[in-house]
Amino acid sequence: MLQRSVKLKFSIKLRHVITSNLVRHFTKSHYEVLGVKKDCTQKEIRDAYVKLCKELHPDVKGAVSSSKGHHKFAELNQAYTILSKPLDRKHYDDSLRVQPQNHPFHNAVRRSYAGYEDPHLHRPGSEEYPEGFPRYQDFADNFTKQRMHHKKSQVYVVAGCIVLIVAGASLHYAAFKYGSSSDMKSRAKEQSKINWAQYHEAKNDYSSNSYGDRKTTAAAHFSDTASSTSKGAMAFSLAGRLGLATTTALLRSPAAATASSALRLFCTPSVADKIAKLVKEDKVVVFMKGVPESPRCGFSNAVVQVLRMHGVDYSAHDVLEDESLRQGVKDFSNWPTIPQVYIDGQFVGGCDILLQMHQNGELVDELAKVGIKSLLVDAASASEEAAGEKQEKR
Repeated sequence: MLQRSVKLKFSIKLRHVITSNLVRHFTKSHYEVLGVKKDCTQKEIRDAYVKLCKELHPDVKGAVSSSKGHHKFAELNQAYTILSKPLDRKHYDDSLRVQPQNHPFHNAVRRSYAGYEDPHLHRPGSEEYPEGFPRYQDFADNFTKQRMHHKKSQVYVVAGCIVLIVAGASLHYAAFKYGSSSDMKSRAKEQSKINWAQYHEAKNDYSSNSYGDRKTTAAAHFSDTASSTSKGAMAFSLAGRLGLATTTALLRSPAAATASSALRLFCTPSVADKIAKLVKEDKVVVFMKGVPESPRCGFSNAVVQVLRMHGVDYSAHDVLEDESLRQGVKDFSNWPTIPQVYIDGQFVGGCDILLQMHQNGELVDELAKVGIKSLLVDAASASEEAAGEKQEKR
């Protein structure tokens, strides 16, 4: 019977080890999903994501895409979301380094032991142990002390809650008594009389004055208040403009642009030539839904807001006005969604990539390469100068 029990326990441990190893073997890491090494750079991760996104995106696959393809695209997005952020990537790498103990002798089977106080299962150690070796009674006493300390802590928490409830009820009762007291009622009546007197006085003044006198008085009052609030309005407008710089984005990929050039053959020659001229007509070119003054989708609006924050002058083209342009720009860049952003004739990406570039501060560098200075640089330098002046005054 004992031998059979030992075999059963060992078989359970062995099945657990085999199952855990199979799960770990068939589950891909985020690096394997993107097809990059563990010591790769952010640029390599971004290029791999753009390349795989063009292959697995549902808009590329069409309506007949299988659930397996959708699952792969979801895994790709999850892998890129974690590895594109340095802190999340560090935590993920730490989790990969910590491997579970899968050896059969390291996996202890939980058993239902009795408490330390049970004298039938736990007895003091024999005299064969060294003098300083702890006995069962030492562990039992320590466990009892910890349990008593935990019970005392619970009592203190309950007592504190009761005190807070009583104090809150007392304050509410005192406030109610004060509000319903005769002294408070008399003060309220006096204030009401004053308000009614002021109301009747203003009403009589309005009736006695002519329309011309009221117009002259209102104009003088408006001129006094307008001069005092103009500076505050200007400061509020500037603060609102600088406070918009909290969105997210991504850096353009020259490797992805080179790979997509081979697929531009799907675009008709006339449309391809037209788009090639459009992307080179300005330093920054945006293909969007709608116009910058009135975007027709949230993603296009996000791109407009980001470029507006940086003070970028750009050329915008509404793809909704021309269906051939809408489909042609997708084939030209091999990117399935709108909006699309080009900097210096090179494809950068869509809304998500531009937002990531803005968040990481890489958009400022990309604009500087083509001779465009971002407004956020001046705002940052001004704030640093103000902080330096405050430090000097201190």
